[in-house]
Amino acid sequence: GGHQGDVESFYDRFSAVPRRGIVMGDTDEGSIGSGWHPVERPEGAPRAWRWCKSTAWFYLRPEPEHRALVAELYSPTEPHEWTIRAEGILLGGDTADNQGRGFRLELPESLPRDEILEFRLDTQALIPAERGMSEDRRELGLVVFALRLKPDL
Repeated sequence: GGHQGDVESFYDRFSAVPRRGIVMGDTDEGSIGSGWHPVERPEGAPRAWRWCKSTAWFYLRPEPEHRALVAELYSPTEPHEWTIRAEGILLGGDTADNQGRGFRLELPESLPRDEILEFRLDTQALIPAERGMSEDRRELGLVVFALRLKPDL
């Protein structure tokens, strides 16, 4: 039951578009894997977003100068802990709340550069209908606005 996500936009490291950043609703097509719901942008909203499930994959291609990943995350329902890994290496994590902000995570020197890498976002999730919050039966983790590689920490 419930929505299974944006099936037509699932990619993996072999089919992903080589990007330095993903902006949901703009440059996400071709760079996200499973674990994402369709893009949302209600009328009047300043930017688009995607809800992730408890685990969501995305693909980026860091260049030699990239030192950090900035994840723009938001948790409108309740604070959710999260972590991000790249190629299985833990980059870090924190707790997202309803303030929405960019979290900066260092990219280790040991990560390859100039090739598409697999990133994995893991977070707490809930099903609003099971909590009496709404009729929504989707598994909802975090609202993600953007995931960008940066040259500085």
